[in-house]
Amino acid sequence: MPQSKVNVVVHAVFATRERQPVLPVLLQPRLEAYVTGILQNLSCPPLAVGFVEDHGHLGFVLSSERTIAGVVREVKTGSCLWLKKQGLEDFAWQGGYGAFSVSSSGRDHLVRYIRRQREHHRRSRFSGEYTSLLKRNGMTFDEQDLST
Repeated sequence: MPQSKVNVVVHAVFATRERQPVLPVLLQPRLEAYVTGILQNLSCPPLAVGFVEDHGHLGFVLSSERTIAGVVREVKTGSCLWLKKQGLEDFAWQGGYGAFSVSSSGRDHLVRYIRRQREHHRRSRFSGEYTSLLKRNGMTFDEQDLST
């Protein structure tokens, strides 16, 4: 084959250090725009990016030139530096992340899910959401999954 054809949709989730609610509501849309730019620069077309006070969700198409770990690392590093410049000098992301494959037929659902995060978290906590994501994706849950 003369060229690579890749359509790998990824849903990545990561939390603030100790899941502290430190991302100001007014800063979240700017953070989403910044992270969208990071994904575009990595040639990983963003489908949806959403942040709430204590965590973020990314929906993107993985470039054939990238790894999920590398993309998440670039997003977390770049956004952490950006947040520090916005006045959150002590900001840090938690060390790990969750990443889940999404079928082509599930893309629209993923986009809606990420865009509705603020509404969703008015009635649901991150720990329950993350546990549910792990279980739905056939992954075992361990309390360490929610620790720093």
